[in-house]
Amino acid sequence: MFTHALLIRGGEVVRSGRTEDVLTTNGLSEFFEAPVVVEKHGDRIYVRVAE
Repeated sequence: MFTHALLIRGGEVVRSGRTEDVLTTNGLSEFFEAPVVVEKHGDRIYVRVAE
């Protein structure tokens, strides 16, 4: 598992930090400009479109 994540949009860093702090439902919904749900199963993180 990676310890850190980096989100980039248009060549600009939008968010960076520890993976568990960056890859959150709120953070990724804001990044993708669409509602998503982040789920962790074991060591894997899954992102899906919110219903």
